[in-house]
Amino acid sequence: MKKWIVLLGGGMFCVLFLSMYFVVDQLGRMPTSEEIRNVEMKRKFEGPLDELEKDMSRLESNLERSGKIMSNMQESVDKILFRGKKPNVAVKGQSPSSMARQPDEQAVGTDDGCVFSRTASGKSANVKMLDMFDIMPFDNIDGGAWKQGWDVQYDDKSFDEEPLNVFVVPHSHNDPGWIKTLDQYYTQQTRHILDNVVDALAEDKRRKFIWAEISYFSMWWSEADENRKKHALDQLSSGQLEIVTGGWVMNDEANTHYYAMLDQMIEGHQWMSKFLGSAIKPMSGWAIDPFGHTPTMAYLLKRMGFNSMLIQRTHYQVKKHLAKDKNLEFMWRQNWDHGSSTDMFCHMMPFYSYDVPHTCGPEPKICCQFDFRRLPGGGVTCPWRIAPQQIDVNNVAQRSKMLLDQYKKKAQLYRTNVLFAPLGDDFRYETTFDTHAQFTNYQRIMDYINSHPEMKAKVQFGTLSDYFNALFKATGTESGGQPKNFPALSGDFYTYADREDHYWSGYYTSRPFYKNLDRELESKHRAAEIIFSLAESHVRHRGSSSFPVEQLYGLLTKARQNLALFQHHDGITGTAKDFVVVDYGQRMLQSLNDVQSVIQESAQLLLTSDMAFYQPADPLIPPLKFEKYRLAHDALPTKEVITLSDTPRAVVFYNSLTTTREQVVSLHVSDPEVMVSDSDGAEIASQVNVWWDHRYRISTAKYEVLFVAKVTALGLTTYFVSSGRGSKLSERATITAFNSQEPHNIGGNFKVESKIPGEENILLENDEVKLEFSGASGLLKTITHKKDGTVTEAAIDFATYGTKSSGDRSGAYLFLPDGPAVTHGRGEQPAVYVIRGKLMQEVRVALPNVVHVVRLYSVPGSERRMVDIQNKVDIKNLVNKELVMRIKSSVKNSNREFYTDLNGFQMQKRKTLDKIPIQANFYPLPSMAFLQDKSTRLTLLSSQPNGVASLHQGEFQVVLDRRLYQDDNRGLGQGVTDNKETLANFRLLVEQFTTARDGPVDGPVAYPSLLAHRLLHHLAHPLLALLTPIELSNDIDLKSSFNSLRSDLPSDIFMVTLRSVKDKQRPRPSGEALLVLHREGYDCNFECKGIGRTSRGQVELNHLFQDLFIDRLQSTSLTLLHEYQELDPSSPLNVKPMELYSYKMRLT
Repeated sequence: MKKWIVLLGGGMFCVLFLSMYFVVDQLGRMPTSEEIRNVEMKRKFEGPLDELEKDMSRLESNLERSGKIMSNMQESVDKILFRGKKPNVAVKGQSPSSMARQPDEQAVGTDDGCVFSRTASGKSANVKMLDMFDIMPFDNIDGGAWKQGWDVQYDDKSFDEEPLNVFVVPHSHNDPGWIKTLDQYYTQQTRHILDNVVDALAEDKRRKFIWAEISYFSMWWSEADENRKKHALDQLSSGQLEIVTGGWVMNDEANTHYYAMLDQMIEGHQWMSKFLGSAIKPMSGWAIDPFGHTPTMAYLLKRMGFNSMLIQRTHYQVKKHLAKDKNLEFMWRQNWDHGSSTDMFCHMMPFYSYDVPHTCGPEPKICCQFDFRRLPGGGVTCPWRIAPQQIDVNNVAQRSKMLLDQYKKKAQLYRTNVLFAPLGDDFRYETTFDTHAQFTNYQRIMDYINSHPEMKAKVQFGTLSDYFNALFKATGTESGGQPKNFPALSGDFYTYADREDHYWSGYYTSRPFYKNLDRELESKHRAAEIIFSLAESHVRHRGSSSFPVEQLYGLLTKARQNLALFQHHDGITGTAKDFVVVDYGQRMLQSLNDVQSVIQESAQLLLTSDMAFYQPADPLIPPLKFEKYRLAHDALPTKEVITLSDTPRAVVFYNSLTTTREQVVSLHVSDPEVMVSDSDGAEIASQVNVWWDHRYRISTAKYEVLFVAKVTALGLTTYFVSSGRGSKLSERATITAFNSQEPHNIGGNFKVESKIPGEENILLENDEVKLEFSGASGLLKTITHKKDGTVTEAAIDFATYGTKSSGDRSGAYLFLPDGPAVTHGRGEQPAVYVIRGKLMQEVRVALPNVVHVVRLYSVPGSERRMVDIQNKVDIKNLVNKELVMRIKSSVKNSNREFYTDLNGFQMQKRKTLDKIPIQANFYPLPSMAFLQDKSTRLTLLSSQPNGVASLHQGEFQVVLDRRLYQDDNRGLGQGVTDNKETLANFRLLVEQFTTARDGPVDGPVAYPSLLAHRLLHHLAHPLLALLTPIELSNDIDLKSSFNSLRSDLPSDIFMVTLRSVKDKQRPRPSGEALLVLHREGYDCNFECKGIGRTSRGQVELNHLFQDLFIDRLQSTSLTLLHEYQELDPSSPLNVKPMELYSYKMRLT
């Protein structure tokens, strides 16, 4: 062996000398930044290379060349040494300490994204959820004591060699709003819970506890006395008290967008870092109450640096199926992962609920007797009418044996003899009685079992991480690793059912008004984070001291927390009491106003000619104010009407995306005689439309003016509107009315032509597509692509679902329809209005309960290739109905397979099954769905979360609103009758595959096209318009534009956020910002002209920002919990498809 090592070393020594000769011969050629970066990626050697490194060191000491040249030589050597073998090295943007959590290395520098998306994935997992639904019988057989399972038995001899190791984990589930508001819960219950827990743990070091919601913990911390704070810090440091997940809330996982999921986690983790110290880091995820679970959450936790996670609410048949094969613990793998770098160890709880009766073992009648809150005097009883007993010397043996029997039965469902036994419920440990009863009685049982080795068990209090660490140790695995013989699982856990046919698909749509408000706040919050970070960096760079950094950062921080609060699994879900929903709405409205103030002030600074002389805005008359506003939390957005005069009124547009946009924008003006000018004062083309005050009524006080605005990436651009009599570039739209009985006496030289509908269809077209509508109903029928003449049916109509007439009925959570949907407004001839102009055409239909508008744009850019759909929904006059929009297409999606997005992050294949009921075939639609056949894909983009199904081939059904008069017996105690007039906006896109496919996609994953990504970003993050007040029109001295970036980011790179990091001492930003980038996966089989260049796996940041430079760049985990290596800003960053990357940076 030594001879071979010597020979290898000698051979490599020769290679080194030849390389040296070549380099010297290049007359001082210096290595490129690419070569230097690759060298740093190859620094870590294995095995026999130690001798080689010594040789290299001796050579380096004699070389007069720079170390960079030698590094270049070492790279060449590495390429020879590691033919087909990957050294364990740090990759740019990654950390050696996090290698197990990072994607497999690959040659990303030349990856255009097509290789990735065309490589099959999602098949490597042992357990595939999509396949499991095909296999499971959904027979709901009564299992006896464990109704949804079976009679679990065990052989006690199996514990002879390895006793059962039980971790009893006390917890209290505290909803930040549900039956009470956040503040009510805190003052009445949560503050007492935390007081009791900290005091109880201080009394006995053997006691443990876990806590999840930082929203509540921060409130408690702000008022706790110093003694309790010290106890809490000591308990956190020692591991007696553990914070699990550490988000602001325990977020919903179906309706939430990954931006808000991540942001609420950042807020929680940054609060912990500031107030508890950087040593206190959550390591385990805890999600016991969200109504179904998404792999997106597993991915986020993995990239945050977590080791493990726990989930609870999954379909009862799924639990049973996994339990039979002891697969309730698994490595959760992303479908798009070509390897296993995203694998996250996950524990699924096996039974109905997370309360004590359903967590100690399979027999709730027994387990309930060990919930000592239910002792006489505790205020809670057992439904099985057998009360717990106080544990004493007389009964401890018998009670210990009874409880241990449940533990051993539960252990049969898992692969190790390490057992997790939670001890808690909603708002538990609220009283000293509850706290004392649980800890003291369980300690007596533990002491007895642990002192009797013949019982073959060890039982102790523990935290979630105690349990996972013991499991990893028992399997010989390092913490966060992959235990041997545990399955990999891929897919998600929707749609959830807790019993019978009770599918929780109703909450995908409940309270759609507030789901829409959430998305608006989310978009503007992101926009505010980015522009504030840029403004604050310029302030430090230019030396301005007048910019109100602390004030604006305070507004931004509160907005972060209010947006985070609504991500709670009873917030965005629409499953809280009416008055709690009002509280959420008022908080979101306040934060909407606050982030608008942040954007206004930041935009003013950036447009100031000399930022050093910037002066804060007058709050009564700010130089810039938002054109769109809401008067109340339950009111639709309103646009300010611009009073036209000869003095031009400036309108500043802010583009929060990192690509230049050229698209139609809309303003409301007082007069149809209008002229629009660009930032240089040159008039540009515009279209003037009437404005509809009502379903049928046209306003005579305001008009809509449309024009094309072009705004650079993260830029600000000014346009001007003024009175324009005689303008040659402003044209009025024409209007044709069908079936309208309303008078159309309007001014402004608009003419309304009234027609009686016949058999002739209505046509709208631009240079890309032609839309055909029914002349009778005004509803869309077909979409024709002009390039190849392909006609795709896409017939839109509306329908309603009722609810069952008896028994369990639909409510806030559950969707329990009384049968298939019934066409809504059948037989009626609605009023139809056709508006035609040179920039936009639309068909407007006044249907019962919905005003439906379809728009087609005739402008440069992406928008001309899609169909814009706007629904204004009002179902307040309906009783126990759910309104859906149906799109019936000619796309022949085989097996009724379709795709929906998970949290706006990835797409998941769905398959409609006849063996489960209608409600089970509805899935979350956070932002996108598509169905496809061999030649065509039909994509639906949504600006708000909805429920969606494809019950028939080629069809989408999207639920728009639901009005339900009864409770569905899931704890809310009311129906959903607080409906508002609600906007629901969609975009419909038909694309032809550039290469025909032979059959259906054989796998659970697919990717949107680049065009679909672009259109979704434009829908979710519209251009924001800011007006100059009329009082200041002549006095404002602002630049007409501001460019934040030197050039656009690649089209497959999305800037998730640029978020100012909190200073740990003062209530202001630290001067550093968190940059999060997402390289989006996309399908290359579609035309993408005009979309722009893609990254090909690399992002250049060094010269990205205009007039700012990156002074410091460091790779971090997603929420800054872990800081990795310092990076060279001048070197490109390697980014892999689908991955999120976080960097802490300082701009100067």
